[in-house]
Amino acid sequence: MSLLHCLGVGTVTQTKETNTDTVMVYCPFLFPNAEGRTVNNVEQVEQTSLNAKGEEVKSNNMRSNSVPAKWMNLGDNNRITSPDVREGSQVAIYNVDGGNQLYWTTHGVNSETFRLESVMYGWSSNPKLSENTPFDPDNFYTAKVSTHDGIFALRTSMANGEKSKFDVQVDGMNGRVSVGGFNKGLFVLDDVESSLTYSNKEGSIARVVKKQAFIKTEDMIGFFAAETLNIKTKVIQVQAELAKIDIKRTQWLGDIEQTGNTEQKGDYTQEGDFTQVGDFFQEGDTVRNGDSTSTGTVTGLTDVIAPPISLRFHLTSGVRGGPDTSGPPTPA
Repeated sequence: MSLLHCLGVGTVTQTKETNTDTVMVYCPFLFPNAEGRTVNNVEQVEQTSLNAKGEEVKSNNMRSNSVPAKWMNLGDNNRITSPDVREGSQVAIYNVDGGNQLYWTTHGVNSETFRLESVMYGWSSNPKLSENTPFDPDNFYTAKVSTHDGIFALRTSMANGEKSKFDVQVDGMNGRVSVGGFNKGLFVLDDVESSLTYSNKEGSIARVVKKQAFIKTEDMIGFFAAETLNIKTKVIQVQAELAKIDIKRTQWLGDIEQTGNTEQKGDYTQEGDFTQVGDFFQEGDTVRNGDSTSTGTVTGLTDVIAPPISLRFHLTSGVRGGPDTSGPPTPA
């Protein structure tokens, strides 16, 4: 049975690289006579030994006051990456019976010498994995903090039948927050550029950039309000092949200017004056209480009546010949 032994506390002699679990440590129990600052000193030493013939032979060897130790996750089972210890950090040193490999951990040791760190935690999400399966992000929910890069990130997986997976990243270094989904949905908040954007795989985009907002879809944009929908602006511009308006009652306050023809089917009732520049074609009756003025042609497809006179069937009295003038119209 192999036993794990704590050999004491060592001192890191060289700042650890982020992508490795091995550090160089000074161990007092291995170098009891060392003095001064504990740094990763490597020096060349000349040694004399005897060869097979009993002759003295000189050789140059490398000697150091620190030894390599590999990180051991002790007491924090969900941590995937090793702590980013720095030169001078205190670490606990362990070994296993019968082995020369040394292990280090920060368990039980303070982290006052830590500065920038990159740490990843993981929680297994695949119930079908064997115990010997190596770490794979697709089989874990993970959380990552990197003060090196200014990032805090969360990531889920689909290893347990989830319909989607998400990658959430808070990028303080670039001032951006993003949420991305497996089905290509993307949400981005950019605090530097004052923008907010959502897009999906169908090509729909909603975007706010500083003082402007945009919405683009391939199908429909709907606004629904049970009571009131208010729009207030200086200019409204509408471009469409066809506009359908179904309103029980319309009230217009202000002038109306129109360029182009007007076609109407049905009756038209007006109170007040009406002035038109251009032609007007109408199918249906017009009832107006007020004056009508037109500088173009007014065409009545059936008749024009100024009660009780019909322009189509009117009669005149006192009909005469030649240059004489007939009398006024009479009712039909």
